[in-house]
Amino acid sequence: ESAKGRGRGGASAPESAKGRGRGGGYVGGAPKLGSQPATGVGTAAVMKLLGTWDGSQGETYEVGKDWSCLKKDAAGSARKYQLAWSADKAAILWGERFCVYASDLTSEGPAQWYRCEDRQKARCA
Repeated sequence: ESAKGRGRGGASAPESAKGRGRGGGYVGGAPKLGSQPATGVGTAAVMKLLGTWDGSQGETYEVGKDWSCLKKDAAGSARKYQLAWSADKAAILWGERFCVYASDLTSEGPAQWYRCEDRQKARCA
């Protein structure tokens, strides 16, 4: 399921980030898994996700330069998540379970999120 972007590129959010669970990310002061670099490959990757994206259930996702992702559901409730960079996976992490690989962030269609353990990218999250 892809989210349709109103910004640059496109992205699909992991299932749990679409309101079907809570495992998709940390809120507030929870532990961070990885870094949020100001330069380099990780920064270039998150810059490709910048913007506001429409989800499949009327929700929106707003990704900022500060590695934040503000999810607003169709009813207007908002929840902020922090994304992080994993150098060993070369991927942006959404919590412990989901990631989007930097190599998949192109202008040719939406980026796909996968479970972090799915290194073969067999099935989108």
